[in-house]
Amino acid sequence: MQTDITLNTQANLLKTGDQVTVQAEGLTLLIRRQDEGISVYTYGSGAEALKEDWTLFTEAEPADSAYEAAARAAGWSQISAQDEHDEAFVLQVDGQDDRIEYYGDWEKLCVAEGIEVKPAALPSDSAAPAPVRASSWASRPDLAQAESEGWWIAECSGLETETARLERIDDAGIFTGDAAAWVHVWGQAQSGSAYHQSVLNWLKENAPVEFKRISDHQEALADKTTWAIVNDAGDFWSNDDGWVDQESKTLFYAHEKVTMNLPIGGKWALIG
Repeated sequence: MQTDITLNTQANLLKTGDQVTVQAEGLTLLIRRQDEGISVYTYGSGAEALKEDWTLFTEAEPADSAYEAAARAAGWSQISAQDEHDEAFVLQVDGQDDRIEYYGDWEKLCVAEGIEVKPAALPSDSAAPAPVRASSWASRPDLAQAESEGWWIAECSGLETETARLERIDDAGIFTGDAAAWVHVWGQAQSGSAYHQSVLNWLKENAPVEFKRISDHQEALADKTTWAIVNDAGDFWSNDDGWVDQESKTLFYAHEKVTMNLPIGGKWALIG
């Protein structure tokens, strides 16, 4: 049986280290964003990794898709190239091959043939990402103290809606995760530390997405409700075993919802 999975990497895997798990036909797939791209581990029914290929996925360039779509709409198709040419394209008119041309790629074809190319449109039910204001790194507080405490502010490159993140320093081994570093900085600021308050002020002004994530997490810490992850089939999520029955589910506190990536097909359900 074939399993088809669609993953929005921008929505589910925002930064290096973010990951999701997928259950399919008795296997567990761990999908993680690396510095180089999106990587995959495949596990069997036990804890052993069946395949550690860390296959890297690259995402198609919108411009390439637009050129190809425009050329195909005009009747062009791609065929196997001959001789020294890299690419060959055939134009069909009324279902018959009209001519074959050799171009380096879809873009060169469109330029040479005078084919109008429209920018790739966003889905009708989605809004264009809000423009991001460049962070004022010159005004960022000095990080010498931060690094001595085991955290820092990292620049986000390649993300459309974020500029910076407050993260733990992995090698320091002081915090169990980024959220623990957030709690430390927020707590120090609440206790009167001018330095930590200046960091939060800088994030609020220059990295509003990250500041909201941190403030939402702090608010959720006071929320003592418990939650579970369910899917449309009525299964519950277990961190140890994947999708299971209700009795074997993993319970989560509200603050864990802020930092946890949902498994594909999962959604939050209030338990109590």
